[in-house]
Amino acid sequence: MSLDEEVALLRSAPLFSEVATAQLKLLAFASDRQQFAAGSTLCVAGESGNECWLLLDGEVAIDIPQGEGTRSLGTRGRGTVIGETAVLCRLPRTATVRAVSDTDTLCIRGDTFTDLLRGSPETCLKVIEQLGQYLYRQSVQTGAGQAPS
Repeated sequence: MSLDEEVALLRSAPLFSEVATAQLKLLAFASDRQQFAAGSTLCVAGESGNECWLLLDGEVAIDIPQGEGTRSLGTRGRGTVIGETAVLCRLPRTATVRAVSDTDTLCIRGDTFTDLLRGSPETCLKVIEQLGQYLYRQSVQTGAGQAPS
C-alpha cells in the first residue's frame, strides 16, 4: 500500500477526517505497518496502551467488560481506528480487540500522535472534536448515555 493510500484511509476515519493532508502524510510516514494473524489479540481491556491502529485490511472483533463477562460491540474493518482513547487520554484500554481475519494495520505510536497534535493547534482541536463525537456515540451504543430525541 502506498503512502497516498494510507493517507486516504486515515482521512476516511472520522478521527482524522478534518486533518490537513500534509499532517496525515507525516503521521503515515512516521507510523509502522503491523500485521495480526486471525485469532490474535491487538489489545486487552484494562491494559495500558501507547499505540493505536488504523485497520488497512482485515476485520477485528471488539468486546468490552460487562459484569463478570463481556459484551460484543461487533466487528470493524478497513479504515477504522482502534485504541485512540487509550493513547489520547492516557487511560487503560476500554475494550479487548481480536483479529477475526488476518489483519494489516498502520500502528501509530502515542508519541507520534501527540507530536502531530503539539505541532498544530488547529489539528488538535479537530481531533478533540472528533474524539468527543466518538465518545458520545460509544456511550449511546453501550447504553451509558442516551441520544437526544
